[in-house]
Amino acid sequence: VKANKEWKSEDYYNTEGGSESSHKLPSYVGEFYDARDELSSDSGMQSSVSSSIETELREVRLSLLMEIERRRQAEETLEQMQVHWRRLREQLAHVDLFLPLDPSSSQYTMNIAYELRCQLELTRFVSDSLAIDLAKAEVKMEMESELEAKTFEISRLSDRLHYYETVNQEMSQRNQEAIEVARLDGQKRKRRQRWIWGSIAATITLGGAVLAWPYLPAGISLTEVAQPIDEAP
Repeated sequence: VKANKEWKSEDYYNTEGGSESSHKLPSYVGEFYDARDELSSDSGMQSSVSSSIETELREVRLSLLMEIERRRQAEETLEQMQVHWRRLREQLAHVDLFLPLDPSSSQYTMNIAYELRCQLELTRFVSDSLAIDLAKAEVKMEMESELEAKTFEISRLSDRLHYYETVNQEMSQRNQEAIEVARLDGQKRKRRQRWIWGSIAATITLGGAVLAWPYLPAGISLTEVAQPIDEAP
């Protein structure tokens, strides 16, 4: 085609030289076949380039698919890590340890370990203080229970002592009453004995006077005989 165009252009510019154009025709035909060879070589090169482009496109597509798969796996892994992080955050919240909601935030990335350590130290201090307070409360409760037991025992002993004092007082009063009754009984017994002995003495005196009466001289009365006997004791 290129040769035809050149030939037509030369004919257009060389209209007067007919013989000269006829001499140039074989050269144009040779150039035409050379152009066909160049076109065939160009088409072969184009087919090899297109096949290499297709290979590169397939490689790019494969790499894109692999990258998409890697990104999907990375997103799934990130989601699982976020789920685990939320569970860990909820579990630590039960023991008063707090983690940030988003660990990837720049303001928490470098300070999470330090904050956890501070929170652990604070929690340990609070737990130790609570343990000491609980121990003190338990000791106080035990002491209060022992004190209540001792107070109850003292109250019981005091009641028993009061009972013993009351019983002792009643027994002392009864003893005094018994002593008084015995004293009165003794006095009564003595009086009775005196009366009995007086009666016996009077009876003996009268009996002796009666017995001595026949032996007395005349003119002595019974009273005179009995009077010395009464006065003698």
